Amino acid sequence: HKMTGRLDGNGRIQALQHEVASGDVLFSFFPGIASAIVGADFGAYRGARLEYDGIPNRQMVSYRTPLPVRTGPWRGLGLLANTFAIESFMDEMAHAAGIDPLQFRLNHLTDSTLSRRFRNALETVAEMANWGGSLPGGRALGLAVNVDAQTVVAQIADVSVEDEQIRVHNVYCTMDPGFVINPDGAIAQAEGSIVMGLSSTFLEEITVKDGIIEASNFDRYPPLTLKEAPNIQVQLLGSGSEPTG
Repeated sequence: HKMTGRLDGNGRIQALQHEVASGDVLFSFFPGIASAIVGADFGAYRGARLEYDGIPNRQMVSYRTPLPVRTGPWRGLGLLANTFAIESFMDEMAHAAGIDPLQFRLNHLTDSTLSRRFRNALETVAEMANWGGSLPGGRALGLAVNVDAQTVVAQIADVSVEDEQIRVHNVYCTMDPGFVINPDGAIAQAEGSIVMGLSSTFLEEITVKDGIIEASNFDRYPPLTLKEAPNIQVQLLGSGSEPTG
């Protein structure tokens, strides 16, 4: 990922560019001619678009990069890595502007339908996490929001660092999947995604030796355990008359 931005004197982003290079995500499973017709792998750039429509100049460029090993879909395809890159950069720009990260995001939303959904998700999750309130010593909150398959998700993680070990205490999540048919199933999707995201961040890795993946079962590929999982709160923000996601 390479991200570039320009701020004006009032701390507003005037231009934002996101360049992302990725190995194949979906092209690995399609006929070779598909890549020539489609161009960029639409699995790789999921979530890479710059959705803050209050930014007047935005550009996203996706590069297909050959890798020495065959790659394919992860949960959410490229969404996890792309959201992490964009939202981390939004934090960097908020820091450079000297503006609270939540307010900075809200400042770059308009009155469009998507912006209103973003705003509702951000403000609701901020209220859930008591954003701006006092925290125990050594604790901090991290914020992110994005949209995929017309479903808006915002999350706040309550984290600490002790002896160079990162610990996640709480994760607050708001999800707007349009019209909600099965609330329990929708909440389970969010909870499962959070656990898998944390698991991939802290524990999971694939190693290759002599051309063969070494892990053959979960003893060599440990997922997050119940003991290591944070408290998770999910609030659904159903909107509209049609389901999405």
